[in-house]
Amino acid sequence: PLAVYPETPLALERLAAGRAQQANPRAATVPGAVRAPARRPEAAHVPSEASREFDGLLQMRAGSPASLVGQGFLAANRGDWPRARECAEAALTRDSLLAEAHFLMGVLETENGDYAAAAESFKRALFMKPDLPMAHYHLAHLRARENRLADARREFENAIELLERGVDPLFTGGFPPEQLLTICRQSLAKLPGRQDR
Repeated sequence: PLAVYPETPLALERLAAGRAQQANPRAATVPGAVRAPARRPEAAHVPSEASREFDGLLQMRAGSPASLVGQGFLAANRGDWPRARECAEAALTRDSLLAEAHFLMGVLETENGDYAAAAESFKRALFMKPDLPMAHYHLAHLRARENRLADARREFENAIELLERGVDPLFTGGFPPEQLLTICRQSLAKLPGRQDR
């Protein structure tokens, strides 16, 4: 049996991504995106077996900050934005230096349309853990949205460099690193101006 420690966000994400991919191979469409998979209305309230298993793993350490982040991403994937925010805030209350909790807040703030707050959350996550390729990726998109193209380019290049070095990306929406690398390169190539990669 696979030994998974709920306090390890990467292990939690890999387990969830694998189970979610088995349950619905088409669910992941955008790296780092948190979207509820399409369901029939009558089945919307019934959690999948994989989701129940993952919830059970998280409940083993229900109050740990990393477990709260995992619960937050699960809630966001189900479209339960208030619960996701509650989990992120609780994780940050328990450990204000947990980069993954700041990353989750950035994703939630992006979903809420508060792009300035999202950028700040991604920057905090990167200050604490500079090797989070997905935080660089999301921040690059926010910078491009603000027409801060040099900053966007730098963030895409940071994500590319980390992925090329083999850094394990967290919260990827189930995408393998090679595919994320391709997506980052394509996003960088779409930016106007000088292209190095």
